[in-house]
Amino acid sequence: MFNFTVKEENIVKTTVLFTIIIVLFSLSATVVFSILFFASIHIEAILSSVIVPAVIFPVVLYFLFRSQVKIEKLDQKLYLSTRKDLQTDTWNRRYFLELAEREFFVAKRYKDSFSVLLCDVDNFRTINETHGNLTGDKLLRTMAQTLNSAIRTTDTLARYDGKRFVILLPKIPHENAKVTALRLQKIIRENPINIPDHQIAYTISVGVVAFDESIAGVSDMMILAEKRLEEAKAAGPDSVVA
Repeated sequence: MFNFTVKEENIVKTTVLFTIIIVLFSLSATVVFSILFFASIHIEAILSSVIVPAVIFPVVLYFLFRSQVKIEKLDQKLYLSTRKDLQTDTWNRRYFLELAEREFFVAKRYKDSFSVLLCDVDNFRTINETHGNLTGDKLLRTMAQTLNSAIRTTDTLARYDGKRFVILLPKIPHENAKVTALRLQKIIRENPINIPDHQIAYTISVGVVAFDESIAGVSDMMILAEKRLEEAKAAGPDSVVA
């Protein structure tokens, strides 16, 4: 099926181009029709075949293309609204699982590697009780920004649930994933959140799991990641279990 899309910055150029094509087609059709049926070309017909489409179609095409761009923007907003976590401006669990399923398929088929980091804020309840829920919300947003700026552009950060975030690391094997987790922990430690009058330092615990042929699917992989995160939390704040 023919699918033609126009970028917003190209609406005018595309309108002009299509108008020229339509005018040329109209002119050609008029000339051929006149010769075949009247054996002569009338100047009035020629002028009409040029002026009418040149006046009507720019307006019609412009508003048509504008409408198309608006619809595409709305579709994009709708798509993002179902895959974005609005509170932290990260991807949500649904989008992460979509990417993870794709990555799992690629890794299994081509014997490739990828890893997942499941991160949880340590002592989050205490921070909320001491400084309030708004501070807790700010901590989650700050943490998301810090993690997002510290990972590769090919990696994906998503809010898994509540105070837990998950990071998809394509083409990263187990040992490298553990190194990445330790590096991210260090960055978090060095970047406390700022609130009026003082700063709040915090840490994260991380469960690390890498793709393995023995893992049946993404759901099992995440069960394993959650188990390792629980072990990390049990070991104490700022821990990694791989």
